[in-house]
Amino acid sequence: MRTLGIAFAMALASCVGLFLLMSAIVAQREVALGVATLPFAAVSHVYETLERAALRSSGAVSAEIGIASFKGFGLPWFVIAPCGIAIVLGFMNAAVLLAYAIALVCVINGASFATGAAFIPISFPFSVAGAYLLGRWIGARCRSHGIPVVVAVSILGAFLAKAVDFLLLPDEMLKNLYGTILTGVVIQDYLVQAAGGSVFILIFAAFGYWRGRHNRVLKYFRYLLGAIPPATRETLLTMAYDEARTAHKAAFVALPQ
Repeated sequence: MRTLGIAFAMALASCVGLFLLMSAIVAQREVALGVATLPFAAVSHVYETLERAALRSSGAVSAEIGIASFKGFGLPWFVIAPCGIAIVLGFMNAAVLLAYAIALVCVINGASFATGAAFIPISFPFSVAGAYLLGRWIGARCRSHGIPVVVAVSILGAFLAKAVDFLLLPDEMLKNLYGTILTGVVIQDYLVQAAGGSVFILIFAAFGYWRGRHNRVLKYFRYLLGAIPPATRETLLTMAYDEARTAHKAAFVALPQ
């Protein structure tokens, strides 16, 4: 969990740095704050990168770091959940900002500014990929209560991301983003958008979770391979091959003739 804390701290530091940079470039601090949340989308990737780097370092076999058992490879649900919410906030804002940036490029090239439903084809693939990868990570690394975590992360993350939109973005930008979808009643619009986002994320995150649980053993095996020298990897693979052949033969002999 120490490595995950470092990854989260790195993402938070990146958010602060990105906010300061964007504040110096753009006049709207709301836009700068939205952009600053993007590093949160990479928390899980940064964590696993740091994890692999720690295992490959010269001190990876020390008692301080060690190699996690299959059970220890998983993370507690109360650690996964807040990280998942931050990841949802990051990739949802990234999808909106990507669509908005493409629309601005179109305006620069002489086209009219796209609004509302026109943003959906742009942000949809990014949001689908973000929700799926988040669910797959939860499925592979969450030690217990995985399904409730996926549900909670989808709902709380979507409500938080939409709160950022409705609280921080100017009215004109909100109209540009959502177009005629908005009714003008702020609370109603917020609840509708947040509920729709929750269902959307939950659908694809649930599919990713199923894939993550299905491939959990394979992911752990890759983790083990990354923890040992290349020469030892071949030995481990040979042992796994011999064990698989023995188990296969035993199963074949046990079949009724």
